[in-house]
Amino acid sequence: MIGTPSGRRRPVRFVLALAGLTLVLTAATACASDGGGSRSGSPSPVDSQAPGAAGSPTATPMPTPAPSTTPKPLVVIPTDCRAMLSAEVLAQLGATPLNDPAAGNSGPQADGEMICIWADPAAGTAGLKTEITRMNSGPALEMLNALADDEGFICYTPDDGTRCEKEFPNPQYPVTDGRTLYFRDDVLIDTTYSNLAPTGYTGSIVDHIWP
Repeated sequence: MIGTPSGRRRPVRFVLALAGLTLVLTAATACASDGGGSRSGSPSPVDSQAPGAAGSPTATPMPTPAPSTTPKPLVVIPTDCRAMLSAEVLAQLGATPLNDPAAGNSGPQADGEMICIWADPAAGTAGLKTEITRMNSGPALEMLNALADDEGFICYTPDDGTRCEKEFPNPQYPVTDGRTLYFRDDVLIDTTYSNLAPTGYTGSIVDHIWP
């Protein structure tokens, strides 16, 4: 599994607290039973050197540092599909139309997310679509785990993120289709493509968002 949250330890702390309470009660009972004895005479050498006697040093617990409350800066999602790609990737895309209205909804979205569609609407199957969205790590890693476990995606962790990818034959044409996903800092880059897979495409977007 890619990400599995660690289990809580509240029951263990609760058991330790009860054990501590039992020790305190036992010590109090012992002191009460000793209180009826004679107080005359000097203490024995063993008693005079017992831990906690007057003048002996006592250990001071180290203070626990407070957790940082500084929020992590929000990652900026690009608003220009060309600007987030390197010259090498753009050269591979060549004259492929970008965000043609006939290809569907694309460009910057009202919610701050981004859709880039590189495709010629007149072509049978040649193009790619990238959606850059925000997603919490829990749902994102659960989705990536499902792709790896149930659909055979290959997943690994480059550039401080998690990447999953898979290629498969087009059901209608003799070309290769595929999907590549990259997740980092609550941002998901999700690209589906058919017969158009520029080398270094996703890596170029990653380098642009996290320079």
